[in-house]
Amino acid sequence: MRPIRARAGGRATKTLRPARGHPLCCSIVRAAVPAATLACALALALPAARAQPDAAGEPAPSETADAGAADAPGPPDGHGPSTPERTRSRSVGRTNHGWILRSAQLESDDHVRVRHPGHAHGVQELVDLLAWAAGEVARAHPGSVMHVGDLSKRRGGRLRPHRSHRAGRDADIGFYLKGNDGEPLMPRRFIEMNHAGKGTDRSGTVYHFDDARNWAFVAALVGQDVVPVQYVMCVQPLKERLMAEGRRQGAPEWLLARVEQVVGPRHTGRGRRRRYGTHDSHFHIRIYCPRDDRPRCRDSAPFWDWVDRSTLEPERRRRTRRRRVRRRRGRGSARRGSDARRRGSAARRRSRRRGSRGSSMRR
Repeated sequence: MRPIRARAGGRATKTLRPARGHPLCCSIVRAAVPAATLACALALALPAARAQPDAAGEPAPSETADAGAADAPGPPDGHGPSTPERTRSRSVGRTNHGWILRSAQLESDDHVRVRHPGHAHGVQELVDLLAWAAGEVARAHPGSVMHVGDLSKRRGGRLRPHRSHRAGRDADIGFYLKGNDGEPLMPRRFIEMNHAGKGTDRSGTVYHFDDARNWAFVAALVGQDVVPVQYVMCVQPLKERLMAEGRRQGAPEWLLARVEQVVGPRHTGRGRRRRYGTHDSHFHIRIYCPRDDRPRCRDSAPFWDWVDRSTLEPERRRRTRRRRVRRRRGRGSARRGSDARRRGSAARRRSRRRGSRGSSMRR
């Protein structure tokens, strides 16, 4: 029998010979399959085979990766203040050059004492975070009351004597203090602490830095991702006391690492203030821009590893694009202006020539 040579896609394939005596040997039609088609089919079939568990019941590699992501160190999902996804308040500009739209007010209650109600305004996220953290401390240590200093004015702007506190994302919170007998104390104003965590007021009353309650407050602020915290400023000796208290209580490593980064002094000024920091009587808390407030709200470095920065990148691209458009417009207007000046000067020269010609003809 004459061999049959099949072609597929313009390329000759292997010569096939039908078996003698086969009932379909006379009417058989051979269609060759290219090697590329077979390779594609295998590539599609392999991932499905890998995703299925083996005979021993072991999970697929993708399932193992998902389980590892679920067990990643960090706070549990939903742990934090119950802030709505969209709020009415808006932070505009930077913390040292900005203002607030439709601000929220932090009010006094069983766990919060506001010193100046007119200076207790901020974005809704900051107000909810402070109220929630005060409740967490009171739940762990009954009878605790948070001492609130300045946040921002109702519409933001300059609030003396602060350089920041303008955009509704800063708050001054007094330390949790106790007396010589270990009982909680609430002074009328902030008390400056020395390196040993001890201070006195004008009347001579002695106050001590309460390590347990202050650690509970800081751990509540930093150990949640609903409202990311950028700074918790205090002097270095008090930060060391907080870290020692966290280790003594057996805090997880991820929380200790966060506190090590977020809590601490801002090294400004000179001499002792530059070495140890300037916040020795209170915590200065600052949060990042809420998602709904961008791009009018402006963040500044640092940005911690656990903070989702996906919403910051589009803002940068939009801002860069706007700058380019403005530059083009500026260059275009400059060119148009120079062209107009050139046309005007040419017209003036022509008019002068015509005038000179007319005067010569009249003469």
